[in-house]
Amino acid sequence: MARELAEELNLSAVVGRRLAEVEFEHQGEQFVLQAYRVSADLSKIRLIEHVAIRRAAISEALELELAPSDRRLLQKLDPALLVDGKPAR
Repeated sequence: MARELAEELNLSAVVGRRLAEVEFEHQGEQFVLQAYRVSADLSKIRLIEHVAIRRAAISEALELELAPSDRRLLQKLDPALLVDGKPAR
């Protein structure tokens, strides 16, 4: 995961413990989607593989148009996870 963050966002990150996971099927294949605690200096982000980025509390992210697997993963996360050192809204 740290390598992917470096390649796609130019981000040096420390990947911590797994927070949640969901299994899903897409086009006949089984997948596992996982969320991890990550620490990084977000001021260094540079979009390489993406056109936009947005930070959001879990409650805000759940208001976005998401794939069903992404929505299920977010719903498993503790809403008290921290954003910028403060409890997420």
